[in-house]
This record gives sequence, C-alpha cells and structure tokens, in this order.
Amino acid sequence: MEMTDGLSDLYLNFYGCIVKVSSDERTCLDNVRRDFLYFLCSQPPEKPLSVSIRLHKEPPPPVPAQAKQVFQTNEGVCYEYEQIRYVDYSGKALARYDFRSEEGVGFSLDDSLLYEISYIMVLSRIGELLDRKGIHRLHSLAVSVDRFAVICLLPMGGGKTTLALELIKANDCFLLSDEIAAIDGSLQVLPFPLRLGVTTTERIDPNMPGRYLRSITRIAYGPKVLIDVEYFIQKVATEPARLGVVLFGERKNSNKPELKRLSKFAALYHVLKYITLGYQLPQTKAYFFKFSIGYFITLFTILLSRLLSGVKIALSVKCYRFKLADNPHKNAQVIASVLRKNGS
Repeated sequence: MEMTDGLSDLYLNFYGCIVKVSSDERTCLDNVRRDFLYFLCSQPPEKPLSVSIRLHKEPPPPVPAQAKQVFQTNEGVCYEYEQIRYVDYSGKALARYDFRSEEGVGFSLDDSLLYEISYIMVLSRIGELLDRKGIHRLHSLAVSVDRFAVICLLPMGGGKTTLALELIKANDCFLLSDEIAAIDGSLQVLPFPLRLGVTTTERIDPNMPGRYLRSITRIAYGPKVLIDVEYFIQKVATEPARLGVVLFGERKNSNKPELKRLSKFAALYHVLKYITLGYQLPQTKAYFFKFSIGYFITLFTILLSRLLSGVKIALSVKCYRFKLADNPHKNAQVIASVLRKNGS
C-alpha cells in the first residue's frame, strides 16, 4: 500500500480496468485488499485510472440541498445533482459518486458500512466498464478442468460457496469464480475470484484457520462470514477456460441430484435472463443507473452485446437443468463428472 496526503492507496487491475482505492482507515482498506487479492497490483499501474474511490472514517456530511431524490434501493436513498449521485445510508453513511470523472467518496464512522460501500461501488462501476469492453458477468459459480469450464447458475442463497468449497477439494478442479463468472466474446471464462461468503447457518470446515475468516453485517442482507481469497488462492485457475457447459440449478429437496439436457429454445430463455438482464448480479443501481441520453445509448449497446453473447451461448454450449440434492458433496460430484466428461 502507498501513502498519499494521509491516505493509504491500493490499486486493482480488472482486465485493463484500473481501480484506485484510498482510505485513512487501514482496516477498511485491508478488507478491500483481502476481497480483491487476485486483482491486486504490486505497484501503481502505468495505465490511467478507470475508477478512483476514497473512503473517510468521519461523520457523513448532509446531502446537498440542491440534490433531488431519484430512487430508493434496499441499502439507501439515492439523490442526484449535476450527474453526481449521493447515497444516504439512513444517516449512518454517505456515498458520493461523480459519473463524469469516475470518482467516488464514502463517509462513515462505521467501519463495516464504509467497507461495504467500497465493495459495492467497485463491483458496480467495474461491471459497467467491463461490459463496455465486451466482458460480461453472470451471477454464478464457475469451475474448470484442463481449461474447460462449467458455470452453474443458482438463485441467491442457493449454495454456490458450499459447492465451490466442495469442488476445489478435487485435485483437477480449479475455481474461476464463486460469485461472478466473467465471459468474453469468444466464450472464454476469465478468472474472477472474490472472497467467499457463507451465511451464519452454513457449515464451515472447523479446521479452516481463523486468520482467513471475517464476520460482517451487511446493510440489507444480514450477517455473513467471509473466507479470504488467500485461503484458496492455490486452487484458483490461472488461465481463462473455454465455456462448454451451463447448468441452471434449482433446489429439489431430494437425496439425489438430477441433470436434464435443455433444448436450445429453453436454454435461450434462461441464458438471456442471466446474461442480457444480468439477473442477481451484485451491482446496485445506486452506482450504475444514470439519467442521461448518453447513458441510455451506452446501456442499449451493452444490452445488445449481452443479447448476442446469450444467443451464442444458447446455440453453441450444452445447457442443463440441474436439480440439486440436499447433500453438497453429491452435487459437487455431478458437476465434477460433467467437467471431466465434456472436457475430455
């Protein structure tokens, strides 16, 4: 970490999108580093910044009187004035984002709020910038064997992290992402590992060293236990993998998982839901949705690119309905079997 004007800085490189995060709160910045370890730069990149975020542990200032309320999210109330977005988190925190300069600032005396604001802001802005580059993200688990990838799309809270931890126990399985599968125009799945998150009701290996675990209380979704990227970094894929199979998971409440091949028409419906619309992506509209003609043109271009990628996946990739059993180990065995069979 570098120091500038009393703030500590770290730099992240998301496939050419450079993010600088600065803070006077070292704990908050360390949490950001632990979340995005895979993308951490050892020194400031020569490329220009794509996004700059500053976090201050101090009382949040008031929303400017000129700002008008534009909408409300689960996390807070959003205001806007001259293309600057203000997000008020119930008076406990305030975030300000200037879409013109791609600069964000967060204020709070609450460490967890300040940290969560940074996480949401980074993923939201990087999401749009990667979309512009033709790299589209899905809310899904992605694993690979011998540079052949399977992505498994599950509903929020569907057990992606539990499945990921089971899968990486196998010597030949490597994690591309537990939460966000990033796919480029040639249908290569790019490594996009983030911290793993499990709810307080999910089981964690009791032998996992405590130094890799953190507990957080999220603004709108309750407590969660985070597992650092460093814990499983040796099981993260180092190269992109060719997308070969897409599994659309659903809960079955049974002792035996089931796979059923989808027709291309049925696959198209599901793929477009997740690809074109970005269903359940961790990308809040507070830092994404804007009110300008230029933005709507950009959004149309992004949606068109996502649509074409979705059609390409539905027509050229094997798609299955995956009914999960209650046993995560059995579910992981099915995914690993699909990987090895189709990748060979």
